[in-house]
Amino acid sequence: MRKIDRIIIHCSDSPPGTTAAEIDDWHRGRGWKRIGYHYVIEEDGSVRTGRKISEVGAHVQGKNRNSIGICLTGVRGFNKEQMQSLVILCNGLIAMFRPEKVQVQGHYEAQTKTHKTCPNMDMDEVRRMIVLGKPI
Repeated sequence: MRKIDRIIIHCSDSPPGTTAAEIDDWHRGRGWKRIGYHYVIEEDGSVRTGRKISEVGAHVQGKNRNSIGICLTGVRGFNKEQMQSLVILCNGLIAMFRPEKVQVQGHYEAQTKTHKTCPNMDMDEVRRMIVLGKPI
């Protein structure tokens, strides 16, 4: 098993209704072997598995080796179903690894040398939701 020390949250920056299968197609179109994220949370809150946790992802330059990538479909203003699934998924992943060692970051926090805003949400609020175990 890989040593995981961070969970990195992304958004797909795509229209409503985008699916994990579509993101997989986009990534394969770039020449990747499959979707770069480990999990995708679709608009209805469904959690779709992408790469296996044991596989290195392709979701944030320079930080893939020790991270798990989670992508919420959409651009911003994610709904309650997506946020609930994010909280449950993050808490489950944190419990699998050493909780005191796992950071939850937004893409923009993990890759600071770019002008990214992904996942277009307040990550301090997301971390509070994870600690509380439910969306605020």
